[in-house]
Amino acid sequence: MFGAHVGFESAISKDNWTVTHSLAAEGSPYYEAGARFTYEASNKLTLTALALNGWQNIRDNNRAKSVGTQVQWRPTEKLLLNYSTFFGNEQPQDSVPRFRYFHDFYVTYTATSRLQALLWFDIGKQEKRQPNRRDDVWHTTAAIVRYQLAPQWFVAARGEYYYARNGVVVRDLGPTPNEPDYFVRGGSLNFDYRPNKHVLARLEGKVLNARNPIFANTNGAFRHTYGNLTSTIALSF
Repeated sequence: MFGAHVGFESAISKDNWTVTHSLAAEGSPYYEAGARFTYEASNKLTLTALALNGWQNIRDNNRAKSVGTQVQWRPTEKLLLNYSTFFGNEQPQDSVPRFRYFHDFYVTYTATSRLQALLWFDIGKQEKRQPNRRDDVWHTTAAIVRYQLAPQWFVAARGEYYYARNGVVVRDLGPTPNEPDYFVRGGSLNFDYRPNKHVLARLEGKVLNARNPIFANTNGAFRHTYGNLTSTIALSF
């Protein structure tokens, strides 16, 4: 079992540029189980091939394995380009296999010792459930800029969107799972204070807006807009 080969963010918040995960990270695996082979073709190029139990599955939920690939290229010390793929049957309850295809792209750029930027794009497709329906597709983009204000202070700004036809991957959201599409966009602003290498205090404000009312109120109603303020303190040794 290991961290997923897709996406820029890990499941551990303190290791990411923002407190909360990006929508792209929430719509892709955080971990995988299986076997992987990594080959460093050069000091700039790393290639990985994987045989997996599925889409964030520890135990295989059918007898069809999934496969994945990853290519990381670092043309300069400041620039990193990543391209990852996933392919497998992720509908074990169906008698007929419906395959999922997923592509993950991201680029990180370290402009200076204090300024970093990320551009992230994912696109996936799952084969149609019925002959007269289109394949289910989803795609998402995130852009994050992180800046070191002072030796112990950091700020990060994020803009993002997420689209899923027929609610594929995110079908649990909202009161009406049969809504045709989900489209969510939003942004966040993050402040970090790291007094030493063992302590990280963080504060983030975040706002999301959806085409359909998918965010639940405390009274059980659903609305189009969601906002929150999140604070964390992480201790690591």
